[in-house]
Amino acid sequence: MSWLISVSILVAGEMSDGRDILTGARPPQWPGLSGQLWLADGIGISMTLRRRGRAGSEGSRSVEDFWRWWASAGRAAAEAGIGGAGFEGFTGEMTTRVNAMHPDLAWELAPGERAEHALVVTAAGVPALRRLAERWYQHAPAASAVWEYHPARHASPSSLAAVLEFGGQRLSLAELMFDLHVDNDRDVIDTVVFHPLFATMPSNARKQVGFLALDWALGEDGVTRWIGGVDTSDTRPSAGVPPDGLIETVEALAGRAGQPRWVLLHGECEGAVVLASLCVPAKWVDHPLMDLHMAVTLPFADQTPQGLPGPSSLDQLRALEDELTDRLEPRALLVAHETTRGVRTLHLYADSDAPDLAKQVQDAVEGWPGAAVNSNLDFGWRAIRHLKE
Repeated sequence: MSWLISVSILVAGEMSDGRDILTGARPPQWPGLSGQLWLADGIGISMTLRRRGRAGSEGSRSVEDFWRWWASAGRAAAEAGIGGAGFEGFTGEMTTRVNAMHPDLAWELAPGERAEHALVVTAAGVPALRRLAERWYQHAPAASAVWEYHPARHASPSSLAAVLEFGGQRLSLAELMFDLHVDNDRDVIDTVVFHPLFATMPSNARKQVGFLALDWALGEDGVTRWIGGVDTSDTRPSAGVPPDGLIETVEALAGRAGQPRWVLLHGECEGAVVLASLCVPAKWVDHPLMDLHMAVTLPFADQTPQGLPGPSSLDQLRALEDELTDRLEPRALLVAHETTRGVRTLHLYADSDAPDLAKQVQDAVEGWPGAAVNSNLDFGWRAIRHLKE
């Protein structure tokens, strides 16, 4: 049985959440690479090189056209290719159909977790496209014994036991080591990836191998959810762990994170006291359709000398927050608020396909003197990033 996997490779730029693209998605292709990676077990990975700045919007094309093609011809062609007839008649049409939804989406066929086969259409780590992949998934047929569907690549830990032929080198992935720093306040793990052959590879190639390894260990959403900073090194870490250790550490962190909780943050900005409260873990990947940021600013009259709410204002603010959450959840989420200089700002996220929610928020605060609501698209929840660093 043969498998064809298409992987999106990105060139350095800025992601929509403000991070350099090399630390949030797949890094550039190694110059001179033929465009193919081959694992020793014969599974091929075909790679597409694209140059990108910021990701675009979803556009006007509907995913229904894709699923009509899949039902009428695509599924049968994929099954024929997997069965050994070859993918020549399938690959081009599949790529055309995915590009019609958005040219920066990627796709792959892979073994299923419960079904025989899986079809994946992925944003390849780009927050601005993750909602489109989620919409594609929501329109998918029900999973069957033969096919299942996913909006992000799933983990494949068994791949980490393979040998990766890469740019003329053969890397035993079992030799990878991960130097891990667990940040329990942010519920993320910063990691430095090591392999003995990194000493002979350029930086971009190291990063490419590092992100492939992380994706195989944790899956795309797992990397976004639990991995913070990523770097590579050609120096063996004194306290590094193998791929199994990385997976175990992430599972332990996920177990501790548990249910969302609120943490209190204190700071200063230009000499003024700032008090903030953040829902942890507040991770956009857990709510990929919640891409509309609504900032609700609420001036209050009863203030302490530090510009924080006095008793009467605090009661009023809490009552309004309760009213908003009761009225809007689960269609909108209150993920943070921050208070300074006599103003509290609430940070809410909602699905941008439901614009009536912004009006409902406006209606809820219209009786509050000086209240304002500002709504903007915010892929990756960039507006609260300063509270998580």
